Amino acid sequence: MIYSPSRLSTFETCPLKFRFQYIDKIETPEEEGVEAFLGSRVHETLEKLYKDLKFLKENSLQDLLDYFDKQWNKNWNDSIIIVHKEYTPENYRKLGVKYVTDYYNRFKPFNQDKTIATERRITIKLDDKGEYKMQGYIDRIAYKDGYYEVHDYKTNANLPLEEYLIRDRQLSLYSIALLKDYQDAKKVKQVWHFLAFDKDVTLEKNKKELEQLRKDTIALIKKIEASKKRNDFPAQTSRLCDWCEFKPQCPEWKHLYKLEDKPANEYLKEDGVTLVNKYAALDSKYKKLKQELEEQIEKIKEALIAYAKKEQVEVVYGSDMKAKVKIEEKLKFPGKNDEQSEELKQLLKTLGRWEEVEMLDNYALLAMIKNGKLDTAELKKLKKFETKETSESVRLSKFSKEEED
Repeated sequence: MIYSPSRLSTFETCPLKFRFQYIDKIETPEEEGVEAFLGSRVHETLEKLYKDLKFLKENSLQDLLDYFDKQWNKNWNDSIIIVHKEYTPENYRKLGVKYVTDYYNRFKPFNQDKTIATERRITIKLDDKGEYKMQGYIDRIAYKDGYYEVHDYKTNANLPLEEYLIRDRQLSLYSIALLKDYQDAKKVKQVWHFLAFDKDVTLEKNKKELEQLRKDTIALIKKIEASKKRNDFPAQTSRLCDWCEFKPQCPEWKHLYKLEDKPANEYLKEDGVTLVNKYAALDSKYKKLKQELEEQIEKIKEALIAYAKKEQVEVVYGSDMKAKVKIEEKLKFPGKNDEQSEELKQLLKTLGRWEEVEMLDNYALLAMIKNGKLDTAELKKLKKFETKETSESVRLSKFSKEEED
């Protein structure tokens, strides 16, 4: 299997969706959202702009808008899904007009760089043997001032944070391919055009970052191949499930789809619904009863401890059970998240004891004190950090008649 950035992302998002889409190749109704439709038309228009420029044909803005409208009308159909019902197809068409217009006005006369290719299919070799390959399509490759650029047009309505783009795999993999395919390529810049905001973001990964990405990508491919051998593709639920075309086949959602068309009277009688409702009712009753019993036990425990203190006994006897009441005072020192932890850490390092109680392990430190490993001077310095806490516990056990006699 030749991988692509989108295939890798699909596996990371949900391994089961990866299996459904690329291994089982389950056919689903071909549904396209209006956002994807809009993105395709804008991409086609900007591709035409740069493709014609290579043949010294400079389109006017009106030429491009006419082409955009032609592509929109030719491809539009009523099956295209609009999730946000408050917006019409015309609202989205106008968005596309705005994206193309803003881009055209900002970059005219388009002499900022030299276009090498548009919508170029590219193969990415991740190792010398060619065992690990990927493919993808670059919106536009350009050459400028001695370096190459990979351009990506984005029509989504959100502007990602820069740290998200730094982690983005797609354009970085394309950069690896260009550095190998073009012998004169010393560096490659990644350019995202966020058309909804009329804004560009440019980043450049150094050789060390690209090398780490190459290794990480190979490791991810190996993980996928191992999953294929084990047939281990668990479902991974997230907010993206709402847009997944495989929900009817997914074990996480299949039952819900089965219930969708049932009328209310049949819905409530369905075996699964009945069982879950019974389970939920009993679980709620159990939790309530458990809480009530725990509260009663705690009250009796407190009363037992008070009784043992009053009578100065350590064991209180019942009919055939006895309660061992343990009251002890314990030393305690700051843990790694406490306010004095750094000061205590520095003291232990000065005393040469840090490695013995690394991560401020209270048990290890108390054991050293108990076993006499610290001298008087060390104990005196630790005294500053020492606190005492009272520990009270009650433990039930049976007692035999012999004990009673």
